[in-house]
Amino acid sequence: LATRIHGKLELSGRFIVDERIVVDQTLERTNDLQQKIYLNDDDNTASSLSNNNKTLLQLATFQKPLTLIVRMSGEMGNHLSKLAYGYSLKWLLQEEYNISTEILLQHQDNGKWKQCVKNIQTCFMNTRSWSFDGVANAEEFHQRKRQQHELFGETNRTHFEFECQEEDCILEKVQKMVQSLQHYQEDDRIDENVNYNITLPYIFSDGFASFSYWNNRYPDRIKLLLGFDLTNPKCCNQTAAPDESVMHIRGFLKEMPRKGKKYGFEELSPHKIAHELFAHLPTGEKVVLLSRVPDENYTKALSSRGLQARYITGQNPMQDFCFLMSAQKDMVGYAMSTYAVYAAYLGNASKARLYSLKSPERLERMGTTGYYQSIKFTNPILRDRVVFEEYNSEAQDEVEQNETIK
Repeated sequence: LATRIHGKLELSGRFIVDERIVVDQTLERTNDLQQKIYLNDDDNTASSLSNNNKTLLQLATFQKPLTLIVRMSGEMGNHLSKLAYGYSLKWLLQEEYNISTEILLQHQDNGKWKQCVKNIQTCFMNTRSWSFDGVANAEEFHQRKRQQHELFGETNRTHFEFECQEEDCILEKVQKMVQSLQHYQEDDRIDENVNYNITLPYIFSDGFASFSYWNNRYPDRIKLLLGFDLTNPKCCNQTAAPDESVMHIRGFLKEMPRKGKKYGFEELSPHKIAHELFAHLPTGEKVVLLSRVPDENYTKALSSRGLQARYITGQNPMQDFCFLMSAQKDMVGYAMSTYAVYAAYLGNASKARLYSLKSPERLERMGTTGYYQSIKFTNPILRDRVVFEEYNSEAQDEVEQNETIK
């Protein structure tokens, strides 16, 4: 186990790294700012790594890389977001700490995961060989979970559990994980990994990448990871014309008419979409709507504004996703919908617009900052193409007008 410090470490021995680097418990420190890592016994060539004042962990468990379990949940958009998070964590651990990991996918308890995974593996080409129902869903996981809790305790075990979004939080969690590994490196229970598919320790990823640091660090890799099969008729049917603005309407309140608004799943009204969100479009412009629950009130509101509005119907969810990605002009969606978010990230629209709604219910549920979902892109791949917008509900307009009068 090696720690990057202002000095040089020469290590070899117990832990295997990337199947080649052997780590020793003998430390030789010098005053320069380089660290020397020796390769395995038949290769004494040293590779130098420049100091960046971070802890560098050269570790994989005995005879195998650390297990990284990625927990799935929800429907297609959530699955894409969680896959992007888990693989981004894998890439960072490899690049920054030289920690090799093996991803195991864990499906949700709700049986709807089966159709969701079937759709994903039909259209997202890289996922076709992945197992979503492997050992991470078996009794071995629960056994390893108990052992991990016993080994690291209630506090330290959380250092191996990742779901936060911000860069500082993610990197701090990694540092704490490294410190825990350093502290427990001599525990004999770590050597039991030869008899298990899931290593001890293992890493658990339950985060969403939608508005996370990962989009700035790995936007190109995520897009490649989630490569979509544009040639499969089960995945792509119709595509948008170059002069069409395309909008996804999630329809949360159609699915949850009694509790949806209370839980913050309120969307922009047909009138607001026509007169505010698409206020910039001149008469005669074309708007195409996609939704699992089409509502003619939207097309009526847009038509009353002089816009040519139509729904795309009769497609499956993957074909709708392909249509959203095919937008060349504007692609618009609700930021609460991971389906729309990933159509925006993976698609080709010249401008992808993701909006948040400010309403009394959402403010009460999510607070004055939580209701607005966005990320400040630093990477030009998404920065120049994806924008985040905010609109008031009618009820919020009334509240603010009354406050102004007072």
